[in-house]
Amino acid sequence: MHCSGPRSVYKVHAARPSLQAKHPHLVASSLALALLLLRLAFSNGQGRRGSAPLVAGLLLLCLLLPATTNAAAKTYIVGDDAGWSKNLDSWLGGKTFYAGDVLVFKYDKERHDLAMLGGKGYRRCQVPRHSSKSRVMRTGNDVVTLRRGNNYFICGQPGHCKNNMKLAVKAW
Repeated sequence: MHCSGPRSVYKVHAARPSLQAKHPHLVASSLALALLLLRLAFSNGQGRRGSAPLVAGLLLLCLLLPATTNAAAKTYIVGDDAGWSKNLDSWLGGKTFYAGDVLVFKYDKERHDLAMLGGKGYRRCQVPRHSSKSRVMRTGNDVVTLRRGNNYFICGQPGHCKNNMKLAVKAW
């Protein structure tokens, strides 16, 4: 994790890709083993008597193993009990985020909002008026799915971002 000074920019590393993306050889080996077990189970009487249930069980294990090792997306409440607020450095510490993870921003909608924007708006603490990269939410319970790469969030209320009510998350 690298901190970029008072801007609270964190780069969080490691990835949680699917098993197929991370280990294509393992998936291919599992499929090859499954095919071999099928061949053994249905060979013309050449297998041992009573081995079909064992072979079927091993086949099922080979087919289910890749499905159980795929990582599921996680949901995080930004700031935990404190919610969407300033100085979220300690909340970010030690977390690793991945594309598909969900951030829930809880805040008082009468005092704050949530702006998703690009890096330029984040660095300037400005929500661009006409940008395809920016979106402002005001529900007080906003749910955002992280995309791969840098994800930037600020409170668009005057002075809040400059007082460190902002968050930058890199998702792998």
